[in-house]
Amino acid sequence: MTERTHVPDHTELHVAVEGSEILVRDFGPADAPAVIHHHGTPSCSLDLPAGWCGRPPGVRLVTFDRPGYGSSPAVRGRTVSDAGPWSAAIADALGIEQFALMGTSGGGPHAAAAAAVLTDRVTRLCVSVGLGPIGMDGFDWAVGMPAESAEEMRCAVRGEAELRAFVGMMMKRDDPLGVWMEQLPPSDREIVARPEVVREEEEVGRVAFAQGPEGWVEDELAFCNRAWGVDLAAVTARTLLLYGGSDVFVPHQHGDAMATAIGHGQLVKVPGAGHWMRDVEPAVLEWLTSTGEASFALPGRPRRTKV
Repeated sequence: MTERTHVPDHTELHVAVEGSEILVRDFGPADAPAVIHHHGTPSCSLDLPAGWCGRPPGVRLVTFDRPGYGSSPAVRGRTVSDAGPWSAAIADALGIEQFALMGTSGGGPHAAAAAAVLTDRVTRLCVSVGLGPIGMDGFDWAVGMPAESAEEMRCAVRGEAELRAFVGMMMKRDDPLGVWMEQLPPSDREIVARPEVVREEEEVGRVAFAQGPEGWVEDELAFCNRAWGVDLAAVTARTLLLYGGSDVFVPHQHGDAMATAIGHGQLVKVPGAGHWMRDVEPAVLEWLTSTGEASFALPGRPRRTKV
């Protein structure tokens, strides 16, 4: 049996949202600047930026299970723009007036949408390896993706029946995500082979699929089959768009598309990096909770003053 890594101490609560409720996890001191994190696809609230032990001190990290994942009941027909009311409800329940937002991979569109809706409450935004706007004119989202990812998303474009058939086929395998993991670049392979990451990923997967593939299916339909329901150009918060130059899950041109859609922000492409930004994420959390004008700098590189 694989030894489990100890999840950091945190508070759990259920927060009511329209037609359902979501499980929220609150990590860190209550008086610290808050970051609400939107997890990837498929994933859950135990998938923490910087891992279970890498969060910088002085950061209040708040995570939650999107509907259909973990302990949050599935909500049929949800859209990317629903992330705005979810984020507001979470902040209200925790007594947080202003906060930063971070979204990783499939959480990227959700965090960006929430920032566009909650302009008076969101201080900063980071979209990390986040999926770009699938329906945007001139954006060929499939370039550089594994064939399986492209087919999954094309099934979602065609409708729920085809997507469920595809996801159902993957779920019948001993390792539903194994075909993707086999195609990782060297930088990702090194990270996911670390013992602490192996233990964390096993627990994240166990929790994420507690309701089967419902969260996964609803995410993909929201990305590919339904209008996002929000104008990303409405984002006013200082924005960081972080992408890996060797990412195969969400190739870096998705960052270009997200930058175009938002219309501002600092686009950082990390040479040689893949989809796992674990070693960069502590610096991201520090930037999200800072108040200065300095731009984001990768660890070991000097910061520049915002111009």
